[in-house]
Amino acid sequence: MDSAKEIARKMLAVINADNAGMLTAFTKGFIRLPVSLAYLGYDFIDTDSRSSRFDDKIRFAELIKNGISGQDVLPRAIEVFTDEFAHRVDRYDVLKVMGNVSATITGGVTFTSLTGVNLGRVLLSSMLGSIMSGFAISGVLAIGAEQSRAIYTSLALRQRNFERWYKLKSRGNLDLLYFIIEDVVGPYEKACDIADSNPEEFKKICRYFFEGL
Repeated sequence: MDSAKEIARKMLAVINADNAGMLTAFTKGFIRLPVSLAYLGYDFIDTDSRSSRFDDKIRFAELIKNGISGQDVLPRAIEVFTDEFAHRVDRYDVLKVMGNVSATITGGVTFTSLTGVNLGRVLLSSMLGSIMSGFAISGVLAIGAEQSRAIYTSLALRQRNFERWYKLKSRGNLDLLYFIIEDVVGPYEKACDIADSNPEEFKKICRYFFEGL
C-alpha cells in the first residue's frame, strides 16, 4: 500500500503537468489502442455477461450520439471525484499548513472564503489538459475498441464503488467515460477511500498535498 507521501505525490503529479507530463500523456494515448484492442478481444469471448453488455453498448452509442466531444462532458465526469475530495478536506487543517489559521474562525465560514479558491474547480481545471492530449490521439480513431474498454472499466468501477459509479451514470451515462479519466482521478479516489478507513492517514495525505502545491 502506498504511503501518505506517495499518494500525495501522485495527486500533485496529476495537476502539476509540465512538458514532461504532457509528453507522458501523449505516450499513453499511443499505447491506449493496443490495450483497447485487448478489451475488444475479451469482449468477443466473454459470453457470460453478453446481455448486460449489449445494454451498455446501447448506452455508449447514445453517449456518442449526444456529443462525447462536448466541452462540458469530461468536466462533469471529473467533478464527481474532485468534489468528493474537496468535501472531505478539513479547511482548518489546510489553513494550518498554509500558516494562516486563526482561533477566531467560526464553523460557518466556507472553505472557499478561507482559502480564496474553489478547490474542486481548481483540481478539475488542472486535470483536463493531461486527459485531453492522450484521448485525442486514439479516442476517435479506435471508438469500436474503446467501447469495450469503456464497458469493462465501468463495470469494474461499479463493483469497486457503486456510489461513484451511480453518480457518473446519473449524469448522462458518464460512467462509460471513466476509462478516460481513471488515471488522473485514481489518486484522489484512493485518498477518499483512506478518509473513510483511516482519517488520520487522510490528514497526512492532505498535509503533504497542500505543502506541495
